[in-house]
Amino acid sequence: MEKKIISEEKYDKLKEKIRYGAKDINELIDIYDYLKDKKAKYYNGIHENAHLSFLESLLFKTESDRLSGYSEVDEEFLKSEYLSKELKSEIYDRIKNYNCLSDLVNLLNGEKLINDFSKEEIKQIMNYDISDDNKKKYSYFCHLINNYLFVLDGTGVVEYIKELYKEQLPIVMLRKSNVVTRSSYYSGYGVDYSLLGQRHLFSLYKKFVKYYPGKAEEFEKLVNYIPRLTATEFINNYNEFINNGLDSNFILKEGNISIDGVYDQTRDFVGIVSIFSLLGEPKSVREIEVEKEFEKRTNDSIKKEFNEMVKEYKKSQDSKEDIKEYVKKYLTSK
Repeated sequence: MEKKIISEEKYDKLKEKIRYGAKDINELIDIYDYLKDKKAKYYNGIHENAHLSFLESLLFKTESDRLSGYSEVDEEFLKSEYLSKELKSEIYDRIKNYNCLSDLVNLLNGEKLINDFSKEEIKQIMNYDISDDNKKKYSYFCHLINNYLFVLDGTGVVEYIKELYKEQLPIVMLRKSNVVTRSSYYSGYGVDYSLLGQRHLFSLYKKFVKYYPGKAEEFEKLVNYIPRLTATEFINNYNEFINNGLDSNFILKEGNISIDGVYDQTRDFVGIVSIFSLLGEPKSVREIEVEKEFEKRTNDSIKKEFNEMVKEYKKSQDSKEDIKEYVKKYLTSK
């Protein structure tokens, strides 16, 4: 059946729920269901699968929207049984005509959630051999699935992601926490919530808990050790942290001017812009003092709120473990 085409205006209206937040998971499910039999117009083409394009935009939220990242509703939808079933069906539809093995058919048509797949099961899906003209389309689809898997936290999923990205994973984690990985991008900027605030840092902390649980505390120390949390200084020190084996015991880099990762004329341009942004208009001694005080308060506030968020998160994790232990003891005593 030919898919209906919806207008760019209608599609953009639905996508506003990504940026400004859906009221509950059912709102996102309704949008996804509505778009399943639709194509969507956009400024220079047509989305052949409007529902998958919508999902891609939602997944990309942590790399394009500095301020918010995923809301609780977003995460609930992305980790839902509903979406797992939908994506299993999407995978099956793409591979069923290519000598699909019975165990993979059973896996995709069974009750097991993608979050509970083993690393080997995920690799079997992602590396499936489609040898005709659809191979490029399947590769693009797998890119979408990889972004989806990054949100999940099952043992097999975590093992797969760690093997996929290898030593680049800490950089990927930074990018997926709404932070540009090049320190030169922020060169010359001071301490700023919108560029690097407690939500960015906490998002990154949770990724350490998931992928490097033994190093989450070291990351926490790093945040508190850096005297001035400009985005440039944080990224420079984060890179040192990675090079030091995710150990916070190293000499910190200072200064919010950076031309790392840019070359030739662009390097000169970034350097000049950074210096001008640093110097700015001439200021009185009083204005300089007020700016320094404001930045100090902002810096202290970011660290304070980050530490409070980590503390609450640890409490919630401990509560979950207590519940698991209670249930385990209850079941074994029966």
